[in-house]
Amino acid sequence: MSEPAFPAPATVTEQYAIPPARPTPVIKDARPNLSGRMLSLDAYRGFIMLAMVSGGFGSALLRGDTEWGWLAHQLDHLKWEGCVAWDLIQPAFMFMVGVSMPFAFAKRTDRGESWGRQFGHVLKRCFLLCFIGFLMDSYSNSQPVVQFIRVLQQIAIGYFIAFLFLHLGWKGQLGGVILVLAAHSLAFWLIGGNGAWSYDNRDDNIGRQIDRWLDSQFDGWNHVTMFPLSKGFYVTFNALSAAGTILIGVVMGELLKGGLSAGMKFVLLVVIGTALYFAGLQWEAWGMPIVKRIWTASFALYAAGWTCWMMAFFYLVVDIMKQRWFGWPFMVVGVNSIFIYFCSGVLTGTVRNLLKPFTDFPFNDLGKWQPVALSVCATFVMWLLCVFLYRHRVFIKV
Repeated sequence: MSEPAFPAPATVTEQYAIPPARPTPVIKDARPNLSGRMLSLDAYRGFIMLAMVSGGFGSALLRGDTEWGWLAHQLDHLKWEGCVAWDLIQPAFMFMVGVSMPFAFAKRTDRGESWGRQFGHVLKRCFLLCFIGFLMDSYSNSQPVVQFIRVLQQIAIGYFIAFLFLHLGWKGQLGGVILVLAAHSLAFWLIGGNGAWSYDNRDDNIGRQIDRWLDSQFDGWNHVTMFPLSKGFYVTFNALSAAGTILIGVVMGELLKGGLSAGMKFVLLVVIGTALYFAGLQWEAWGMPIVKRIWTASFALYAAGWTCWMMAFFYLVVDIMKQRWFGWPFMVVGVNSIFIYFCSGVLTGTVRNLLKPFTDFPFNDLGKWQPVALSVCATFVMWLLCVFLYRHRVFIKV
């Protein structure tokens, strides 16, 4: 039987040798890898979401001011006809949903997903968007509220309609824009004639009639509020024409995803935006007013012109000129748009109440600007929450 082998005793030099230094740890960048993403789209989305969270930066008290009343006018929805900057927030959000669709579904197609599986994803996402919207509508109410007038529910319906045209190419998508806007306009005209879009008919147009009928079907429900009428005369039927806004975004997404040079894409965004802008004005001249509250086809086209111009601006600065420093403050919000939207509905008041004791005294001498300063601080806190999530690679999606 052989003797077991033992290691030879260590020499003095080996016993007291200095151990090799440990390698210096590499600190990884906590920011996500955004390669392959269209950063200008994230920046544009973040800019819009920050504007929405700001609530007009408390400018409502400046409406009667002789010097700054014009600014307050731009930061609040119009009563009916016309369009100001604040009326462009929702169409911009919907437009960006459309722009992102060709990119997102191209990745799914490259992974081998069938149309049926993609359709299942759309249904799931629409359900989640509606569910979050229901939660926000029910917040602070005595019972759950179910309706489809809020932005998220409108996006869900429009997203579903836009997907049906997504795989038809830009010509099919453009045909979808014409189809949904024409159907929306025709439905209003058949019921109310040339005055269907007027302020005087705001409580009796087809959209209002549909909502009133939906609400009447649930008169006996005591524990859930179903399809309540909008106090601002917004209607569920808006989702059809809003789908046209999303589809315009889809067409622009196909353009940006295509093989044209970056400079040509920028030029086309500007040119197409100009065409849409004047198309909306022309429809208005033909008798269809620009009204956001019922999302007339003229409003859809007019607003899409502005959204194309804004998209062109961010695309030029962030993606062509590579000025990422400009886009970063907005991009950290844009990659968590659902989070910031939800927070704007349930946390803005809480944040303002937390800040108020610490801002009233420092801002006491600001006079009429005190509410504006408080709103700026509250918006900054919400932005910091997005930065925190971004640094920790937390992205809330549906």
